[in-house]
Amino acid sequence: MLVCELAVNAMQAILGAWNTSTPHPESNLAGWNSSQIFPCEQEYVNGNPNWRGVQCLTHINCHPKVNSSDIDCSAFIVGLTLQSASITGILPSEIGNISTLTTL
Repeated sequence: MLVCELAVNAMQAILGAWNTSTPHPESNLAGWNSSQIFPCEQEYVNGNPNWRGVQCLTHINCHPKVNSSDIDCSAFIVGLTLQSASITGILPSEIGNISTLTTL
């Protein structure tokens, strides 16, 4: 899905930019993890979500994948809420590729 790929690339660009300019990224960007490609597939570490401050919306019309027991759902990044994260640096232009983003 193109929307998902653009969002992944945008989030990786944001992480790359902020990770080098934000003081103490291990705490200010806690849970932002470049090895977990898509923030909407969040995992929890010690009760805290990876990609803290990233809000996602999962499409409600999920359906089984063909020839699989997995369910295929669509998830979209709809918000970034990082007001207390002491982020410094630029906001990469790639953020414009997250077409589903409604809150920043």
